[in-house]
Amino acid sequence: MFIYRNRYPQTIVVAFAALVSTSLMMCQSRPPQFSNGNLPTGSALRALPPETPPDRVKELLLANVFTTCPGAGSISPTMFFLLEQYGHKELHEHRNAWTKLVSANLTEADRLNGVQYHGWLIVAGSAYRSFNGKSFEHSKLEWTPYRDTSDLRRLTNSLKDNYALIADAGSDGLEILKKNNQWSFQVSGAVIDPDTYVAHRMSCSAALSDSPFAPQK
Repeated sequence: MFIYRNRYPQTIVVAFAALVSTSLMMCQSRPPQFSNGNLPTGSALRALPPETPPDRVKELLLANVFTTCPGAGSISPTMFFLLEQYGHKELHEHRNAWTKLVSANLTEADRLNGVQYHGWLIVAGSAYRSFNGKSFEHSKLEWTPYRDTSDLRRLTNSLKDNYALIADAGSDGLEILKKNNQWSFQVSGAVIDPDTYVAHRMSCSAALSDSPFAPQK
């Protein structure tokens, strides 16, 4: 039997400690990893780490705020957005949906004011309709007729800094702002709590029904 005795035990201990320290530093500096569009455990959209890239913010918003339902055959998915403001609910439907992140060009004034990113997440499709969750003048609760929105992609491609140019043309948009290392989100100019939208996100079975706000069996 041969017994190997280390002649430099202190050297090995120091080298091991340096390796552990380096590994810990790499883990701390690595951006947060999310899988399958899901939010990290114990985290929330309103408290995203400041180093989260805008494209990743887009993915998380699409996966957790919007409802995406498969299309038939090769048709693109249908996407839904449940707008909640001032105690009012309205469901928006986008057939053959597409998405785009439009990033604004920051000015010197923006940077002096602490703005680090400003953009709009746009969701639209070839056709759009909405379901109002409140009856006006005793009218029947029902979906509006579909509107043609097939031209919005072309308009969006020519968009530079202002999503508001097509905001009322049958699209949905979340304004995304990173200021002083904090992410915030707005809809129609009003700051929202995105985690409320996550909690109230509608299922495909409800969104595709004739009465999406009716109690689901």
